Amino acid sequence: MFLFTTREKLQLQSVPGDNSSEIIFQNKLLTRGPDFAKNVREAAIGFCRSYAGQKNLCLLVENSSYLSVWKEESATATINKINKSDNQELATSTRTSQLPLDSSFISRCQQELAELIGPIAIVICEHTVSENPTIGRTQLVKLLAKEISDREQAQSFQRRLLS
Repeated sequence: MFLFTTREKLQLQSVPGDNSSEIIFQNKLLTRGPDFAKNVREAAIGFCRSYAGQKNLCLLVENSSYLSVWKEESATATINKINKSDNQELATSTRTSQLPLDSSFISRCQQELAELIGPIAIVICEHTVSENPTIGRTQLVKLLAKEISDREQAQSFQRRLLS
């Protein structure tokens, strides 16, 4: 099933969306997929229709300046993801979550992210830090990784910065 909605309508239903990597919508776990510029709306719709054709829910959300895709994971994929995530979290959070942010770490984040998404990375990093003044390293890297549309690159980005 393919659905189209706006960020405002999701928020009215108490569904977070801006900084989440997962949401519960219609009692289904959805993970964040790629973002699309508004001028390629048809490509985003095509992506969702293709994904939804696999008997999964695909939600296309219109934000102020882009479209975001939310995809239903199969039950097996969800369980595997939760188990893998729990193990990775335990290993990395102990080492890095307590480390404070400093200008050199933020600069490293900007450089790593810029290699993947371009110069807008500097603005995104600065905005994320200013919007979350008490954020730790792990949380910052996770938020920045959500800006990377390719999941493997996003995971690699997190490993490089948190190991």
